[in-house]
Amino acid sequence: MIAEATTTIVLSVSIYCLMKVFFQYKIVSVLVAGADEKLRRAVTDRMLAQGKKLEGWPEIMTDSIRHKVDIGRDEYTFFEIRGHPANHYHILEYFKVAIFIIDCAAEDQNDSLELFKSAMKLAPLKATKFLIYALRPDAETVKNISDDEIKEIYGLQQFHQEWRIQPVTYQWHSLHLSGVENGVNWIKSIV
Repeated sequence: MIAEATTTIVLSVSIYCLMKVFFQYKIVSVLVAGADEKLRRAVTDRMLAQGKKLEGWPEIMTDSIRHKVDIGRDEYTFFEIRGHPANHYHILEYFKVAIFIIDCAAEDQNDSLELFKSAMKLAPLKATKFLIYALRPDAETVKNISDDEIKEIYGLQQFHQEWRIQPVTYQWHSLHLSGVENGVNWIKSIV
């Protein structure tokens, strides 16, 4: 019985190693955070639509939702958190990319700004690449902050790790998002 279990483990590890070496198969963990739960859920759903959802997922916990999806040949785990990343400090070192979702039409950026700045002070995230999805409604009557304003407000020039602002437009009534795919493609290119 123990020999069978050992053989199964060795075979699983061997298959993974072969896939990684010969097919350059990657397993990528991505942290997803945002002050607005509705927008965070919509962006996460759109990212998941870029690949094939794995059976048995998502895994819903009290303060987070984990999704696994195959995108191309790689396996991505999107760890969508409710609340602050510090609540998940023990696992932050495993994330290759952190995604922050901000609503550029919000008059008050304090919640998003506080979440972002306090998260980026956490030691495990200091070396993590990050993507900011800058959500803007497609209605022309709404004032949005620009990418340059985001750089200034969020102090992005001070960070040494690789980062990107990805504009995403959405419609108020349906939350149809445009631009999320470009962010996923950037993640694929840097990991």
